[in-house]
Amino acid sequence: MVAFLEKHFEFTTPLSISECVDRLRDKSTRGYGLFASKRDIRVNIAQPSYGTSFDLNRDVGRSLYAEVFGEFSRENDITRVKGFGRMPLSIFIMFVWMCFISCFIMYALRNLDWIPLIFSTGIVMGVIFFIITLKNRDNLIKIVKQTLEANE
Repeated sequence: MVAFLEKHFEFTTPLSISECVDRLRDKSTRGYGLFASKRDIRVNIAQPSYGTSFDLNRDVGRSLYAEVFGEFSRENDITRVKGFGRMPLSIFIMFVWMCFISCFIMYALRNLDWIPLIFSTGIVMGVIFFIITLKNRDNLIKIVKQTLEANE
């Protein structure tokens, strides 16, 4: 998946890798009710031969995810956590496409007074959705740092 607007992070923690993995797995939640997908945090842990990695993701709507990926490495008595948060490029493309189509329709139907209002509302909603996705990405990074007791 192509990423867009990556935000990198790196910190150390006194916890062992296994403790870090356990704490992140405990953060995996499944919400219930009407807005369940907005509260879901999915945590996946991979332990290939070269090290332990993790990813967290949260559905921000219409099955589009804000994601955080990272790796653990043990150095002396500390664990180094290194990774990045990102939003899929598909969210940005959807935002640009929505704005382009809305502007085109507003221009084509500019003689009707109510048309620009409707489509400008669509552009505003796209901007809000884009901002919400960025906030979710930042919140997932914050969750990782708080869960693993980060030392910057």
